[in-house]
Amino acid sequence: MILIVLPACGGGNVASTLAKPPEYPTAKEAKCGVVKSQSEPLVVEWPDAARGKLESLRKQGTVAVRYEGCELQVLRCHGKAQYQYSPLTRKQNRLKIGNEDELYANLPIGAVRLEGKLKTSGQLNVEMTLVGRFELADPVVSREDLEGDDCSAATHVVGAVTVGAFTFYAGADAAVGGGASVLGVGQGASSSAVRELLQRDGDDAACARSTSSDKEPPDGCGGLIRLEVVPLGASRRARAAPIPPRGDEPLRCGARHHVEHGECVDDSLSPAPVSTWSQPRPERTSSPAPQAKPKSSANDSPVHIALGWITLGALTTSGVAALAASVNASAVTDPNKGYCNKDKQYCSPEGISKRDAAITWGWVSTISLGVGLTSWALFYAIPRPRPAVSVGLAPMPGGGALSAQGSF
Repeated sequence: MILIVLPACGGGNVASTLAKPPEYPTAKEAKCGVVKSQSEPLVVEWPDAARGKLESLRKQGTVAVRYEGCELQVLRCHGKAQYQYSPLTRKQNRLKIGNEDELYANLPIGAVRLEGKLKTSGQLNVEMTLVGRFELADPVVSREDLEGDDCSAATHVVGAVTVGAFTFYAGADAAVGGGASVLGVGQGASSSAVRELLQRDGDDAACARSTSSDKEPPDGCGGLIRLEVVPLGASRRARAAPIPPRGDEPLRCGARHHVEHGECVDDSLSPAPVSTWSQPRPERTSSPAPQAKPKSSANDSPVHIALGWITLGALTTSGVAALAASVNASAVTDPNKGYCNKDKQYCSPEGISKRDAAITWGWVSTISLGVGLTSWALFYAIPRPRPAVSVGLAPMPGGGALSAQGSF
């Protein structure tokens, strides 16, 4: 949809002036080899027929593609592994593309075709509502796992597809309105730059019905938004001759190979299970080490016993809280999870939640550590009560002696 709002008063369109596209150098470089997110391209610029074809093939099994530079071709080649749907907490994102670097980083497949549109409009925008992902349980696929006429040309498989609804349009998001005079426009003036709809799929109202327990995306909210492509893996069937078993011995393999589904597979091609060469470890017969408990004796008062348990509980809480803070902080700073983008200074709602959780757990850890150290110091600082009377028996030649001492 193209929306043009003319100003109420005479004069030029103020928003069009604000949305004037930036100047671009005439010299261009080959950018397809250096894009940042080449393995996770957006496909919002694809024609409806192309996205519909990919959606249909996805329902049949693993989708194989030829992906080189900025060109991706869906092939007549597929695998037997099926995609499983994983619902997400509904997320609404907006992506602004203002220069060629951002264009090639986010839309590498259609970047060449969209360069002219970016230059004339000044900005490309994608408004997205994400509700779930279709994923392969094991994205490592070899050529031997595929079948079809075009499999010889395959370089990657589609490991996951993010679905939802989106609107892709051209035009800088600049608008002026209100009752005050702005740059000579009188009271009540309103203005907006041209927004040209380039592509749309899915319905935000349908996406609003999504839940975290969905087995499929809601009807009307399954538009393909982003792909994750995975290079074809090495053959899983590279094997070495097994060592002939003797009697009831299990199958054994040579060096740098392990048994997998009755075959000897190269360790470099597949994670090795527990080594078949290792000797069985003797079972532990000794009793487990006793757990640390607060020091207590017959002379400890209830205060000392309480302080001991407080020390143990506080230090344990401090350690657990520190671990929780570290896990949340690592998730926020991990670029693979995509919670926060340092370059764009943006964090998703889930990223903000994890950041706040990391800060909260950090304070809990610090306070618990202070309480533990304080109670530990008091445990040793407070004098222990002495017994009022102590009785002892001392052996002596021909008998013994009974002694008693105390304070009265």
